[in-house]
Amino acid sequence: PIAGDWYADSIKEYPGTDCAGDSSTDIMSEDFIDSYNLWLQEDSTFGIYVDELVNLEDLCVGFGGVWDPLTGCYVEYYDQTIAPISMCSSFGYNEYDLDSGDCGQSTTLSGTWLTVPGTIDSLLTLTYEPFCRDSDGYTTRQETQTSCESLGHDWVTNKVDNIQYVITDSSKLILNYVENDTCEIFYLYLDE
Repeated sequence: PIAGDWYADSIKEYPGTDCAGDSSTDIMSEDFIDSYNLWLQEDSTFGIYVDELVNLEDLCVGFGGVWDPLTGCYVEYYDQTIAPISMCSSFGYNEYDLDSGDCGQSTTLSGTWLTVPGTIDSLLTLTYEPFCRDSDGYTTRQETQTSCESLGHDWVTNKVDNIQYVITDSSKLILNYVENDTCEIFYLYLDE
């Protein structure tokens, strides 16, 4: 029953391992995630698709800068103007829309999945195929070890996630993932 196209409504992060409290962070907006899809296929393979999108003008003004669509973001503190393409590149994003001022990227992860039913929460194990990760822990678009490492990134060959999950009566999939004393909760809905 867990197989299908699951789209994130929200992703919350909590300090500690209790996965609750008042001090959560909205990962979707914090990490500029525009859409998140976990595709659990019936053949026990999975795909994770993440689209990230940031509006450069909003970002510039939010940090106290002055935006010009032609030259970019002027930051008085540094007495420096950062060009739009340079801003996109600093995120590692490779798509820039001159009309909207948005830049973004789409990344894909894949592998195999296995579930272990439990009494309250069940366990979802995701075993990833190799992928590229930057020094901040974000997935990048490089698809080979050579292209990944040439940029100073890490080629990850052995990532396994063990995630507690619950499917609610309203067909919502809730994933609780704890790593390094941080809890991330994914609220996903089935696209039928």
